[in-house]
Amino acid sequence: MNKLEEEIEHSRKKLLELAALYGLASEETITCSQYLDQLLNSFIVQKKLNS
Repeated sequence: MNKLEEEIEHSRKKLLELAALYGLASEETITCSQYLDQLLNSFIVQKKLNS
């Protein structure tokens, strides 16, 4: 697992924790979700460039 994949996994776990604590509509959860989206987009781009 590379660094980006590790960061995605960490962010995914954090998102689940935040959603459970604060709800899906909280600012903290939305911010984390947006960050995870950015990571996933980077991952997709990286995969396309490497294939």
